[in-house]
Amino acid sequence: MSSATAASKTAPAALPDWVGEAAAVPAEYAPWLTERRAEALDAFRDAGFPARRDEAWKYTSLRNVERRRFAAPAVPQAIPGSVPGVDGLEGATLVFVNGRLVSADGLPTRATACSLAEAVAAGHPACEPLLGRLADPRRHRFAALGLACFTDGALLDVPADCELDEPVRLVFIADGARQATFSAPRVLIRAGANSRATVVEHYAGGSGEALACATTEIALAPGAAVEHYRLQEESPEAFHLGVLAARLEADARLTSHNIAVGGRIARLDLDTTLAGRGAEVVMNGVYLARDRQHVDNHTSVDHAVPHTRSDQIYRGVLDGRGRAVFNGRALVRQGAAGTDAQQANANLLLSEEAEVDTKPELEIYADDVKCSHGATTGQLDETALFYLRSRGVDEATARTLLTFAFCDVVLARMGAGPLRRHAERLAVGRLPDSDTLRQFT
Repeated sequence: MSSATAASKTAPAALPDWVGEAAAVPAEYAPWLTERRAEALDAFRDAGFPARRDEAWKYTSLRNVERRRFAAPAVPQAIPGSVPGVDGLEGATLVFVNGRLVSADGLPTRATACSLAEAVAAGHPACEPLLGRLADPRRHRFAALGLACFTDGALLDVPADCELDEPVRLVFIADGARQATFSAPRVLIRAGANSRATVVEHYAGGSGEALACATTEIALAPGAAVEHYRLQEESPEAFHLGVLAARLEADARLTSHNIAVGGRIARLDLDTTLAGRGAEVVMNGVYLARDRQHVDNHTSVDHAVPHTRSDQIYRGVLDGRGRAVFNGRALVRQGAAGTDAQQANANLLLSEEAEVDTKPELEIYADDVKCSHGATTGQLDETALFYLRSRGVDEATARTLLTFAFCDVVLARMGAGPLRRHAERLAVGRLPDSDTLRQFT
């Protein structure tokens, strides 16, 4: 399933001109990063754009991306329009336009939250050991492209025993109003031992056609806990190719909330390695696609040591000619006794033309484990629909309420109230008869 496996079957191809232009290395980069970027570019050159014979991309075609020419955007002078907000959410906010930091407000005093480019230039101790090391360029071709081409991003470094009282929000706006643009926003999060933080990555819709290769790397020291929200609501013309890779040491906990409603083609590869006893990851995901949208989620959890836990629950709603892909994998390595790995994917099809391909996987090489997985795809429950109709609810409203309730099983697991309400509004806005539904939510 890995890109590396696919790459071995595909002859290296010439890079598109725009990739070479985007990967031009500025002279001010540190030697270690210059070398790492060159290696990443070689990895992308070897892999190339995926073809349908690549197993990990069997159901997601990027022909519409490969055929286009994307330009590196000019350095933004200001934020185009208003920054999308989350009502009631307080805390630090860093805003990036086409991958570059344009504003930062309310930064925490007990942790470092800053431009990744500035952190690299200053020799911040989190950068060299982690940047480009957690999201393997040989496994993820678009993490490789992002590493080779990124210009800026965000660094969040939370020291040991520090608990951030308010979330850190990172807003990424892809603006292709003047020409089709390419950006490679990057996030590096390091949480020290027994620290606590909430991080929000908000990919918001600008205008026009844009391609974003967004990469997030998270390193959790023993006992650290991070609640991570990823809200992807880019414009209908955008292409979004994301990778999130995390490594958890003993007793660390990562809670991932992934909400995807935007983009013409949107893909996220979410990889987690549970490297210490007692480590735990919770993955919650909701995706909604309509018209001709295509959304693809690939998750992978590596239970590398004994007594680790993972819990994945992803749900999707497809309408019109929407298309979705879900591939969830849990690997239990030899000797990883005491593993608890749970995985569930459910999909709701609202039209005859909607389509989903789902593939949950368990790969187990140890005894004394508790693992389960399952996937369902179907329409609304006719019994529940009849129950609401019998209580005087008209059919259209009943269908809308049941569809929202299907999504809310996952949304209700979000701990931050303002973010949960924002995600609910996103879901409502993408569902049929949304005006009626707003009266009930």
